[in-house]
Amino acid sequence: MTLPVPAARRLAIGLLAVALLMPSPAAAQCPTWDDLRANESLLDITISDPDMAGLRMWFVYVTPASLGRCTLGTTLFDTASTELSGAQERHLFWIGTEGPALHLFRLERIYMIQETRRYDLAGSLALDSPTTVLDGRPPLTAEALIAFEGAIDFNEPVTIFYEGIMGSVPGEYWFPESLGPGR
Repeated sequence: MTLPVPAARRLAIGLLAVALLMPSPAAAQCPTWDDLRANESLLDITISDPDMAGLRMWFVYVTPASLGRCTLGTTLFDTASTELSGAQERHLFWIGTEGPALHLFRLERIYMIQETRRYDLAGSLALDSPTTVLDGRPPLTAEALIAFEGAIDFNEPVTIFYEGIMGSVPGEYWFPESLGPGR
């Protein structure tokens, strides 16, 4: 059956509109901000003092390419992770921040501990905001990728610390269940 040109054009435009409105298979499988929060794959650290402005930070483990691409988008993740790649046991976290005390924030003040082992920052890359493509994220003031190096037990949490002018502020981070062999 051959459609008249106007009908064929309308059908093609309709199919194109449907294709553009439907999420790609990769995007459909990406967790939202709320999904990450619900399964504890999003760490929220808030620094505040009644006498001064606050700072809020969020961390997401983005070393697995699927989560990295869901967080940053494919192009940015591939470019940024290549720039920060190093040792085989290098672990990348996306960090988003917001708050009026951002001028006091320093990436080099972040470190991580698991059991008795301390992981200092092995690299960082400031990102242009807005960068993350996560659905449902709050407005962010700044974003970065940070890297830690060393062996990690994915079945156990790590504690990420920010050491600021008011002391160290910790937050416990659980890795996504898909990373732990026994989970």
